[in-house]
Amino acid sequence: SLNSIIGHYIYSSFKSPLPWAKCREEWGPNCVNSDGTPSTFKFDAFMAIASNKSISSSELYFNNIVLQERDNIDDGIGVPNWPLVITLFLTWVIVLMAIIKGVRSSGKASYFLAIFPYIILIILLIRAVTLEGALEGILFFIKPQWDKLLSPQVSLFYLFFV
Repeated sequence: SLNSIIGHYIYSSFKSPLPWAKCREEWGPNCVNSDGTPSTFKFDAFMAIASNKSISSSELYFNNIVLQERDNIDDGIGVPNWPLVITLFLTWVIVLMAIIKGVRSSGKASYFLAIFPYIILIILLIRAVTLEGALEGILFFIKPQWDKLLSPQVSLFYLFFV
């Protein structure tokens, strides 16, 4: 269930370093770290880019660790993924508690759910503006570069990777 996957990611996001940030050796030579750098395990960057077979470590983490996907079902479907089962159980307990409380508490929850995203966005905005180099980034975003309009060229990056 999607709820259990989200719960698993929330739990895993508290680990340092993030488990999906770096490639693992068992994921093969075409793995690319989440920051865009190739893995240190026999990576042939030119061949991976040319064959368009490079796979990010976060995608491999999702498929191999979270979903535990296999190429075929010759070995059967396997045992349940207990971290996902536990987080699915916890999400259903939370839903059950919300249903038991009834309509009286839904008004309070709707106030919180309507206001909380704006509070988080304001906190993130304040944090982003106070970072070093934020003013230059904002000015680069707002100030147009008129000379770029006279040179309509497409980058090779966009031709091959987008």
